Amino acid sequence: MRCPTLSELPPPIPRNTGWPWTEETRPLPEKMPNGSPWPRISIATPSYNQRGFTEETIRSVVLQGYPDHRRLWTAAWGLGDIPDRLWAFGGDLE
Repeated sequence: MRCPTLSELPPPIPRNTGWPWTEETRPLPEKMPNGSPWPRISIATPSYNQRGFTEETIRSVVLQGYPDHRRLWTAAWGLGDIPDRLWAFGGDLE
């Protein structure tokens, strides 16, 4: 999955500034220095009644610029609004 740039993400809440809200990390090149593809990594995020941190967590993952990753979410009481927030960031949900 290609990481979006800051300009491709939904605008931040006005009171939030700095990384991951208004600053981004330079993305890695599409290939490793030796020309081979980056290994695919999985980022597992548990969410136990932490809905207020969902958007910041998604932004912090995608703005790190790793070229090939997938996001996995677990939630104690259902996913709530996490699917909607992931779709807003151009992601998938596993």
